[in-house]
Amino acid sequence: MNLPFFQAMVPNHLDILPDIKLYGIGTLLNSNRGRIERAVILGSGFGYGDKIDWNQQSVTVLGVRGPRTALALGLEDRDDLIIGDPALFLPLIDCLNTGGDLGGGRSVIAPHHKTTEAWDLASISNDELFVLDPGLTRIDDYIATIKGADLVMAESLHAAIVAAAYDVPFVPIALSCEIDRSKWGDFFDSLEVERCEHYAMPIPLRKKLRRLEVGVARGLARKGYCVERHYRGSKLPPKCVSAIRRAAGDVKLMSRNCQIRGDRRIIQKYQNRILNACNKLASMK
Repeated sequence: MNLPFFQAMVPNHLDILPDIKLYGIGTLLNSNRGRIERAVILGSGFGYGDKIDWNQQSVTVLGVRGPRTALALGLEDRDDLIIGDPALFLPLIDCLNTGGDLGGGRSVIAPHHKTTEAWDLASISNDELFVLDPGLTRIDDYIATIKGADLVMAESLHAAIVAAAYDVPFVPIALSCEIDRSKWGDFFDSLEVERCEHYAMPIPLRKKLRRLEVGVARGLARKGYCVERHYRGSKLPPKCVSAIRRAAGDVKLMSRNCQIRGDRRIIQKYQNRILNACNKLASMK
């Protein structure tokens, strides 16, 4: 989402301080990525690590995703820097609202990209359910499909964030990806909603060979090598397909009284803050 978002909001963002890193949409702030130096933070979240190692003198914080990220940065007293996830601004970006609803108004399962790298989930889709593959879907179609869904079952955090932005009910689920509760908690806290446990819809663990293949490809990519990315993994066994369809029906019934929707007042507050943060970025020299 980062490239189309910043192209729309700050068209000259690549020309602004070209030697400065921009931490935008995503769970990008953690100890696993090393020390953060000479950077601008606009909407990123904390997760996938124990702490954030950053240089306060060379890093400009224009906004973070939620209160847990602010706390991890030692900025818990700066409520104005909690701007929500920038994806909450998507409804106001016209060029990203032209896609087609691939799901046709059905309930949508939105898996994490790691799950779709391990398993081909296309066979799960039927007349009542649609699996939204993040690796095979254009961003505007991804948005339109979530916007048109009657319920989003989100293993991907950003599927939940997009649903909240468009006032679509969602519930968190767990398929085969390990859930990072710190980043989900950050998002929930930002919207002032109670924590909601992930509904388990388990599928087989990734095959060791597949995990190794993906890990090697990512390692080579980090070193600058061009590696073809395989978004779809092994096909699911028929019994597993049937089990997930049943589980999805159960989730839809069980979650009827605890589906989450974004509070319009809070969403609008963050949209204003996101816009202000983008304007500050555009004016940086």
